[in-house]
Amino acid sequence: MYTLNQILSYIYKSLKILFIILGSLFVLTLIIFLINFNSWQSIIKNSYSARDNLYSSLYSLLDSDLNKAQEQAQIAQYNFKQTSADIENIKNTNPFFSLPFLRKEINNLKRLSQTGELLSNSFLSASDLIYQLEDTVKVFNRPGSFTLEDRKNLIAFGFEHEPELAGLKANLDLALYNLDKIENSFFTLPIENEITKLKTQLNETEVLLARALPILRLLPTLGGWPESSHFLILFQNNDELRPTGGFIGSLATLEVSDLGENIDMQVSDVYHYDMPSIKHLETNPPEPIARYMGLKNWYLRDSNWSPDFPTSAKFIEQLFYQESSYADKQFHDLDAIFAVTPQFVAKLIELTGPIELDGETYNAKNLQALLQYQTGIGYRDEDIESWDRKDIIQDLAMILKDRLKNISNFQTLELFQILDQAIIKKDLQAYFTNPQNQNLAQSLEVDGKIASVDHDYLMIVDANLAAFKTDAVMRKNWYYKLEKRDNDLIANLYLNYQHDGGFDWRTTRYQSYTRILTPKGSQLLSIENASDLKVEDNNELNKTIIGFYFSVEPSQSKQIKISYKLPDKIKNQVEDNNYKLYLQRQAGSRINSFKFEFLNQPPLTNKLENDKLIRIFK
Repeated sequence: MYTLNQILSYIYKSLKILFIILGSLFVLTLIIFLINFNSWQSIIKNSYSARDNLYSSLYSLLDSDLNKAQEQAQIAQYNFKQTSADIENIKNTNPFFSLPFLRKEINNLKRLSQTGELLSNSFLSASDLIYQLEDTVKVFNRPGSFTLEDRKNLIAFGFEHEPELAGLKANLDLALYNLDKIENSFFTLPIENEITKLKTQLNETEVLLARALPILRLLPTLGGWPESSHFLILFQNNDELRPTGGFIGSLATLEVSDLGENIDMQVSDVYHYDMPSIKHLETNPPEPIARYMGLKNWYLRDSNWSPDFPTSAKFIEQLFYQESSYADKQFHDLDAIFAVTPQFVAKLIELTGPIELDGETYNAKNLQALLQYQTGIGYRDEDIESWDRKDIIQDLAMILKDRLKNISNFQTLELFQILDQAIIKKDLQAYFTNPQNQNLAQSLEVDGKIASVDHDYLMIVDANLAAFKTDAVMRKNWYYKLEKRDNDLIANLYLNYQHDGGFDWRTTRYQSYTRILTPKGSQLLSIENASDLKVEDNNELNKTIIGFYFSVEPSQSKQIKISYKLPDKIKNQVEDNNYKLYLQRQAGSRINSFKFEFLNQPPLTNKLENDKLIRIFK
């Protein structure tokens, strides 16, 4: 999901931080110790040479001079080896470094030098792979776009060199291990921030490579090669929030072949599947859907009831096959089901530019609201039948699809970044029917699975039931407080909902059936301002789930307080100074703030922009 330029940028930043750290330590050490002068002089000379050659190698690579890039990387590799040898010589011949304090300093210096050696080895291996890739497919100086044969060669190259990619990741893991072993000391204190930055940069690069490997394995399925692939895309509207991200108002079927060369896409209103199924389908809906929406059967539009996306996707797949047959629609066995939110589509439009359609301009900022208006009431002014009111989504999707197929190389980098952020924020989730592919999706964290952890866990799952698009005007602020009471560990959760809308075509009274996912074995003590209470231990998700119903009138607010006893194992973790909280965000949710107070410590406030928040207290 990352381009060569982005990878090189990560490497460049990592090397820059590393050389700042090494330079600072070398200067401090020289000031204090003037013995072993020749060795110190060699260390400085080789370090600067390694730095200059690695920087030059990067520039040569960007200039497409692969031979020069490799030569300079080899010199840098040699320089770092010499530096490590000189440090070892000082350690063995200078008696001062047998003292515990100084031994710690020289070991820190050696670990930093070894980190540089590992990074130079990694860069040399990477440049060698790029050299071979360029020999297979001209990546740097292509006269035109990649042909089908080029794309096949690229995938074959990736599979053939997967061990080398795994080796690069292992080198980065070892470099991070060396940095983690560096002990705090008098000399490392001034460069502590630089070491932290380097570790952060290497972690990001390691994540990049960790994701590259499963993506490589998924490319044939995603591209429809050697056989065509068939996908179902669920458009989830998070203004009407549901457990996996939003109400399924529309869906699309895709047939992809020849590594994306041919894409056939058909977008449909979900009711085009649900309505023909009314007299045929016999599926009992969850009790809250039956009670608060008055439905006797369970249809595609409400099928994403489990917050665990793989669980919902399996049921959606089953319903899709059934409803397709009742609606006389052609369908194939699905290779994957994707769920997207309007925020993801808006980012794609931001990348490719506004879309002019039927006298309206759709851009990243107005897409969700304007599309809701056009399909909600605006179609009436255009004399469009209710059955056809969502045809505009098909037109928008086709324009966007064609634009994405013709983006520039620079825009491709931005597209990868959009995809990466969409995965983190759960604006894109994927379920593959092939178990091996699903395991790869899980390693990419795009599967939307409920996390399984051995420490404290919290997830709040709202389900808008017949409240129109009211989530668009709701402000949500959460407060989670832990306290000790009679030798028990008590969790107090305060959910504050503020309704900033009114009664109109888009918003109304907010009604939600909300579930709180907690560590299995939690015991509910009390709940305020909620009804229809249900507590269950879910063995599949390994969670205790507290479910309840509540409503909020326009211009009003409501606070729901839930108190529950956490399992003894969590209490024991607190006593062992090993407490951790895993807060998992519901896909599509908009949370204004989260405040956490841990046993009378100062509270922490965070905006939940990412999928998960992990706080560690000791």
